Amino acid sequence: MTLSRLLLLFTLSGCEGDDPPPVNPPESGPPLIFETEFRSSYTPVRACRSPGEHSGLNAYTVWVNEIGRSSFSAIWQTPPAVTELAAGTVVVKEVYSGSDCDPKTVERWVAMEKEPGFDPAHGDWHWQEVLADRKVRVDGADVACIHCHAGDEPSCAEYGLKAGRDYLCTAPP
Repeated sequence: MTLSRLLLLFTLSGCEGDDPPPVNPPESGPPLIFETEFRSSYTPVRACRSPGEHSGLNAYTVWVNEIGRSSFSAIWQTPPAVTELAAGTVVVKEVYSGSDCDPKTVERWVAMEKEPGFDPAHGDWHWQEVLADRKVRVDGADVACIHCHAGDEPSCAEYGLKAGRDYLCTAPP
């Protein structure tokens, strides 16, 4: 773990109350929380957009699995028809290396899975960042993910948990 990551964890550790479960180090090789061929069974819920959170100036798309499709739509109604996504929901943000959304230029994926009992203090979200070579860079109850998706950062302030949208930051188009 880098010094900057340790400092971030130390800085944010008191923000959310109970300590989350530990984040697994990438060396442990955790399984992906989404299928490698997710595009064939997931629904795109955010069309190509650039720039955005997790992507800097690069483009990204957002996908949701079948389990979460209806609750994802309901949470974005005004007012939200639900405040939590269904257990088993997986949301994948696919980040590209350029300003277009060419699947051949995937840089990484940032995913979250609603896993009952995983981290009740933070909505039971299991966070994961996966590099293009399918190596898991972040896995677990990541403090930085939790902090931002709670709505504590400007990029997610109007969304996320504080807006009644169960840690979601990317609104549909």
